[in-house]
Amino acid sequence: MFKFITGRRGYTFEKAKIVKELFAFSRTASHGFPHSPSCLAIDEDLSLLCICTRAGTVRVYGCPGVEFVAYHPAEGSVTQAHFISGQGRLVTLGENNELILWEIVDTQLEPVESILNFEKRIFTICVTPNKKKIFLGTEQGDVHVLDADTFKLTDIVVQRDLITEKVCDDFKVSPGGVECIRCLSEDQCIIGYQRGILVLFDFPKLSAKQTYISRKDLSSIYIIDDSKFVSCHTDGGYAVWSTILSSSTKHADQIYGPHPCKAIDKLYAFDNERTLIFTGGMPRAQYGDKYTLSVHRGPIERKVFEFTSKVIDFYVVAKKVIVALAEEELVAINLHDLKQIPLPYLFPLHCSAITNVIHASAVPQEVVTKLTDGFNEDDWSTASWPITGGKLPEKDDKEQRNEKETESDNCDLILTGHEDGSVRIYDATGVAMKLLACIRTSLVFNERCHEASRSVDQDEDEFLQFTKVGSFDPFSDDPRFAVKKLAFNSESGTLVVGGTAGQVLVLGLEEKRNVKVVTLNLVGDRDQFVWKGHDELNYDPEGCLKSNYHVRCVVQVTPPAGLTALAISEKWSLISAGTAHGFGCVDLSCEEVVMFKCTLSVTDLGGAGAHSGDMVRRKSFKKSLRESFRRLRKGRSQRGKTAKNLEDVKPVERQVESRIMQDDGLSSMVRSLVFSDAYILSHATTSRTFWASTNQGSVYVYTLKRSGDDNQTTMSLCKEIHLRHHAPVLGIFVVDSHGYLCHDAPPKENPVPNLWRVVICSEEQIKVFSLPQLKPLHKVKLTANEGSRLRKLQVAEFRNAERSEYCLVVLTNQGQVMVFSLPDLRRIITANCCRKDDINGISSAVFTPQAEGFHLNSASELDRVSVSATKMTAPTGLLELDDDARSKRKRSLRKKGDVKEKEVVKETVKERRSSTPEKRRGATPERKERKTTASENKEKEIIESKERKDSAENDRKTDTKETHEKREQQSVAVEKTEDGRGERRVETEQVAEKKIKQQVEECEGFKVESVEVIVTKKAVVVAEETQVVNGRDFESIGRIVGNLSKEVTGGFEDLESPNTGLGISSVAEEIKSFEVSSATDAEDSTIVIERNQEQQQQLESFELYATSQTEVTYEEQKVTEKIEKRAVKVMEHTTGSKQECCSSLQSQTAKK
Repeated sequence: MFKFITGRRGYTFEKAKIVKELFAFSRTASHGFPHSPSCLAIDEDLSLLCICTRAGTVRVYGCPGVEFVAYHPAEGSVTQAHFISGQGRLVTLGENNELILWEIVDTQLEPVESILNFEKRIFTICVTPNKKKIFLGTEQGDVHVLDADTFKLTDIVVQRDLITEKVCDDFKVSPGGVECIRCLSEDQCIIGYQRGILVLFDFPKLSAKQTYISRKDLSSIYIIDDSKFVSCHTDGGYAVWSTILSSSTKHADQIYGPHPCKAIDKLYAFDNERTLIFTGGMPRAQYGDKYTLSVHRGPIERKVFEFTSKVIDFYVVAKKVIVALAEEELVAINLHDLKQIPLPYLFPLHCSAITNVIHASAVPQEVVTKLTDGFNEDDWSTASWPITGGKLPEKDDKEQRNEKETESDNCDLILTGHEDGSVRIYDATGVAMKLLACIRTSLVFNERCHEASRSVDQDEDEFLQFTKVGSFDPFSDDPRFAVKKLAFNSESGTLVVGGTAGQVLVLGLEEKRNVKVVTLNLVGDRDQFVWKGHDELNYDPEGCLKSNYHVRCVVQVTPPAGLTALAISEKWSLISAGTAHGFGCVDLSCEEVVMFKCTLSVTDLGGAGAHSGDMVRRKSFKKSLRESFRRLRKGRSQRGKTAKNLEDVKPVERQVESRIMQDDGLSSMVRSLVFSDAYILSHATTSRTFWASTNQGSVYVYTLKRSGDDNQTTMSLCKEIHLRHHAPVLGIFVVDSHGYLCHDAPPKENPVPNLWRVVICSEEQIKVFSLPQLKPLHKVKLTANEGSRLRKLQVAEFRNAERSEYCLVVLTNQGQVMVFSLPDLRRIITANCCRKDDINGISSAVFTPQAEGFHLNSASELDRVSVSATKMTAPTGLLELDDDARSKRKRSLRKKGDVKEKEVVKETVKERRSSTPEKRRGATPERKERKTTASENKEKEIIESKERKDSAENDRKTDTKETHEKREQQSVAVEKTEDGRGERRVETEQVAEKKIKQQVEECEGFKVESVEVIVTKKAVVVAEETQVVNGRDFESIGRIVGNLSKEVTGGFEDLESPNTGLGISSVAEEIKSFEVSSATDAEDSTIVIERNQEQQQQLESFELYATSQTEVTYEEQKVTEKIEKRAVKVMEHTTGSKQECCSSLQSQTAKK
């Protein structure tokens, strides 16, 4: 009992302060490629790139580390985005036809103006070269002009009839919507319609200068110079037009004709039309399923880049680099050598389906340098990334400089395993996650299907010269190549890759010629076992990984099932692998098997092998019949006990079903493997130990010994732990007295043997055992208490300049992240990290030793979160602009008085952005109008209430008998306010008492407790309606409560009170104390009560208090609260008979 009292004390003020300084959940950044992009925009003046998505996300990128993210307030896709060059401003068009103007302010992308209720559907947007106007082409064929400075529609509206006045009658009837608008100058532009009509329109004169007619539907327009422009069409052809003549100077029916071709979506033309860059235009019959971007240089040189996903849009930056946005990736191509430029960010993480994610912290810079040196492939261009806008802020703080110096030598890496057998390594130290290396493990296995697929890729049409670009490739040659588990050693850079077919590759940064294949047989010589799964892969010694990594050792696990756990100890030169059949260890120094253990039971051996670890569920008929009768007998015995136990309700834990008899074939699966030093044998010295856990809740502990003569390692089983709830053990952590993780690393300070602990985490519970006794010390039941199960866990360090704490960070299947202190397992914080239904996000989550986390937000994006208040990796980039970049717009807003409107729009957009999807759907224009009118009415009401307060004060000072007589006649007053809220009834004391009496009469037959509630509520209502002002008599409120009590108790003739023994004197004492407290409260609030004839007249005319609608001051609120409390106490003692209560109340009222 003493241990419970001393060990479970609540947080003190100092502990709460520490929690606030060290722990805080936040979403910091997003890595990877945006999911489902919809449009692309580039600002060449500021060197910025914008990508919008179908979910309404707006992302602006600059140089690596500069990133601005915002969200469209309305649901749906962002269809178009256009920069106002050089101003840091962006115009977006939503799927709901909403136009929003965004501005980059400091480190945020903020919405400034919005146009929601546009009359017509907008098809295209064009910003003029002088950046003063924005042309909007509509579905009906009209063109509206928007002022770019104020973001307001001008009076200029060019109708379709005016634009097509010189067009023949056949095209005038239905020219279609405005497909494209391109500006020749500040006042002239080319307007293109869907049916192929092109018009050179002069806006100052509001007349069509030239008209061009094409017989094919229009796709896009590109301006070559002031005298020529190009139009591309849906039949795969293009035409060059002159701004002087009304006919085309060059016309190409089909570039890849004469057979029917796909449409050319967009086209660029340089060097007197010798260089053409366009998307689409391929022959439908042969290449209709390909997504291409073509580059033509003269009549001979033609190159076609093939994408694995649809090309949405592309830009040519400074006529040097092509930046193409596809549905699944972003590609940059250098026009000089026609090679890809490596991306500093926005790399598609889902180039192949992600199957495993791990994090490696504190990787030395030397190891990172070796990784990048081997990744310089010949297929990449040496040109630099063209987007370099913005800058990173300088860190002037001394602490930040010290952190930068300490962390400059080490890097954080993210390693992803993929379905095609590849492993990609990213630098996750900053906001921009850059690809460092790509290792294709499938290249070291000799398979026929793999060789055939590579030969087929080379058989393409020699005339077109298809060249595959991009990294996205969702297809896999063989499902056995898929990566299941990864292990990485930060000090040496050794990488261990476990596959689906039981293959384990140990990769090192040093080349090794003679590679030995070690066979790890987990089932041994058991004749009953039959493997019915896939075959193992054949290792090819001549295979090359095309990176700086080299194969150090190959371990083939038999049966060839998928790997479920991996561990590496570079210190002891050991690796361990586990599957659904067991686990084993291999010594890398001598390349021999040290130990193996089969975790299959006797029943599993008979039918194992159908697939990876799935066994046959068996249950005898006799056993199931016995359990059925037991359930029936148990239900009959407990049927009559339910009514008795209703009163004794206790906090009940959830009943977790026992896993002993649920043999679903997964009990033998190995879940965790750990190498660590620990005090497992005695308190004197530490021992090298190996820990393994299974799905059955079993933990096996082995000790390691290395002989001096032959340098061989031997392992012996030391201890076993079997959890009673038989839940899968997900993680094992050996910590010292400070909570520091001792896996393959020495403790931070001198170890204290008696304080070393082992933390065993299962899906349902977290337990802490002492070492070496393995005595249970602390326990947390998550499944029994909360119904959640553990999915991911990590021991992390939380530190600031003054202190450092080591805690356990876990993620549950409910998407919640929790932090527990070590070793006492106190819960510190709980926050929502993922959605409950986001299975991929929860299963892919990984936490770092610095209390950061990563999880898949989509197939291509990794969201970064932090549980630490000090360690946060968030975008901090800035955008520098000229002083006069936005001065004109600010000046115009101040002249027109639109600054308040700007703030209102900004707030409404933020509210809609932060609201739920259901709330966003309800944000209609009518509701907005109601909100604005309600706010205006509220302001008017406050002004009017102040005016009435002043007038009431003046009337009180100059009040006479005539004015009191007039006010007594006005029992009900109806006021009509200017805000249109209608008529408001002001009730006097008599009317209020009549209403209370009617409601009390209706309440006959109810309990006395309901009467007390009614009296309390009515007393508060009357006190609020009176709203007593300074100088008024507070004793009148006591008289009101007395009358209310008399009326309420008068209507309960037939009720029998259980507390009839209470005397009348107690009621009188309560009323006296109530009156005394009211008087003292009045004195404390500095209100002078004058007892004279005018005061008596004021008491008789209660309507004066009802008509005075004023604000209640702080002192008056105190009095109102005390009135409510006294009224409740009075009614608690009025439970006697009706005659006694009425007589006592009448006598006290008469005395008053």
